[in-house]
Amino acid sequence: LIGRNLRLNFSARADQNSRFTSIGGGDDPLDRRGNTNNYLRYNISPVWTSRLTKATNFTARYQYDELINSKTKSNDSTRNAYTVGFRNSSSSQVSWNLTGRRSTVEYKNPIIDSPFFQNFRRDSTLESVRLTLGYRFGRQLQINGWGGKEYNDFARPSNIPQQDNEWGLNFRYTPSRRTSVTLGA
Repeated sequence: LIGRNLRLNFSARADQNSRFTSIGGGDDPLDRRGNTNNYLRYNISPVWTSRLTKATNFTARYQYDELINSKTKSNDSTRNAYTVGFRNSSSSQVSWNLTGRRSTVEYKNPIIDSPFFQNFRRDSTLESVRLTLGYRFGRQLQINGWGGKEYNDFARPSNIPQQDNEWGLNFRYTPSRRTSVTLGA
């Protein structure tokens, strides 16, 4: 939209699913048992990319998703997600990437009140930051490692937020332009 820096992504999907899996009739095209839910999910996502310095690229993305159901209205939800990232722009043997993310999901009916889950909130937040470092040995072999921190208050009966350190390592073998094999996390 604005030169080469701003893109706008959009997607939409409409589909059907069974409301209750224990009741038959979800596959019935005439829905004689009333067990079919129609839903619409759409996503709008502007993305800004630019080169900050000769060796650093910057990316910022906002993502809005909405899920609308015909029968299970309590599952209607919206998601707002923000991602900011910096990475090297040169094609050297060493690569790096620093990414931060925040995502929130809000439900139309955020509280489930049942005997098993008293005032159980379904809204959730996920935040993470990750640093990835890589080294390429020639054209065919590359090693990548990453570490970071994650905060997740994903809805669960205890409603206790979870903070974890994350890390991983993988090896990538690329014998040709069309073939790539990755081992690791």
